[in-house]
Amino acid sequence: AILGVRMATVKNKEEGWTLTHNDVKVLGLYPTEKSDGAFVSKALEEAANRVGGVLAGVITDQGPDVVNGAKIFQKNHSETRVIYDIPHKLALVMKRAMKGDKKWDAYEQEIGKTRRLVHQTELAALMPGKPRIKARFMDIGESIRWGLKILEARRTGCLDSIPEDRYNKYFGWVDSYEAALNEWKFMVDTVDMIKRAVREYGLSYEVYTYLMDFFYEMPIKEERLTEFVGVAMEAVSEEVQKLGDDELIASTEVLESVFGKFKAINEENHGTTGNVLGIVAIVGGERTEEEVKK
Repeated sequence: AILGVRMATVKNKEEGWTLTHNDVKVLGLYPTEKSDGAFVSKALEEAANRVGGVLAGVITDQGPDVVNGAKIFQKNHSETRVIYDIPHKLALVMKRAMKGDKKWDAYEQEIGKTRRLVHQTELAALMPGKPRIKARFMDIGESIRWGLKILEARRTGCLDSIPEDRYNKYFGWVDSYEAALNEWKFMVDTVDMIKRAVREYGLSYEVYTYLMDFFYEMPIKEERLTEFVGVAMEAVSEEVQKLGDDELIASTEVLESVFGKFKAINEENHGTTGNVLGIVAIVGGERTEEEVKK
């Protein structure tokens, strides 16, 4: 699915650059059993022709087929910027930061154990959420925030009704992760701060400078966290350098949201292609039946 929005529409939005389903339009739907660079490039050509042949930018995740297709398209359209989606790019930064962190690996194992222990007990409401199978570093914040919520609830007496032995059996292990949880939360908050700024104000040198100033003024004592902020901002810088003095959308979250909604609607069906035209009904303004068919 290729969604599009005119930059004039984005810049005139009173509430900022955050895109809604109503803001975007479907430029093309391309069911396929195999996607590669040539396939994606052809799809982009067709999408561009529908809006006069020019695309200010192509915003993609870093899937190899989409990246290769966008580069092929760009060779014939030098005016088009190819920008990697900032949320996906920061997820890779988070993944690399967590790789080899034995404390994090142990924490994930403990969370899985707690899920199994409290399942179908009266404490199931305190069960940690199930991690994403794919792209789990897109939102590991939920797992981290769960641990901090348990610690805060324990500290404020909200869990005093649970017998001590049962609390220790199910949640006692969380105490030993408090320092690590606060460190991980800082990393998640850093990523969320960058994503929020790019979502609301787009990507530009001005936004990049604002973020750099924000983190520069923040007192960070741990060397690992200072390094993490540096790597995250370097990832943003790589995309900013492609823009020069221009500004552009740098988030595909609205597309991810459309896919999520589409999958929810088709949850009971096997496969998704059969109802793929439903995407047309999810996005854009209200339409007549004839407009939908067109």
